[in-house]
Amino acid sequence: MYTPSKFKHQDLQELRQFVVQNPFAILVAATSNGGDASYLPLIWAEEDGAEFGCLYGHFAKGNRFWKNAHPEQSWLIIFQNAGHYISANFSRFSSK
Repeated sequence: MYTPSKFKHQDLQELRQFVVQNPFAILVAATSNGGDASYLPLIWAEEDGAEFGCLYGHFAKGNRFWKNAHPEQSWLIIFQNAGHYISANFSRFSSK
């Protein structure tokens, strides 16, 4: 994913703190349906032998994402805080 240098964060402790404070992630992966996304709370755990630690979560049995995703391919995991973008179309100040 392209990230302009202005927005890149390289401090691992800063990233870890953000994930700890905002654990509700969006997972995006190639699936047998083409592509899919799912919300999932994740925990960042320090693991022996893992350079960056590990992310742990649990899919509900009824969530087909876990069954259809291709685990051998890379997944995109998006963490966002409460200040994420909201379209002006939803604003009470909209000109519509």
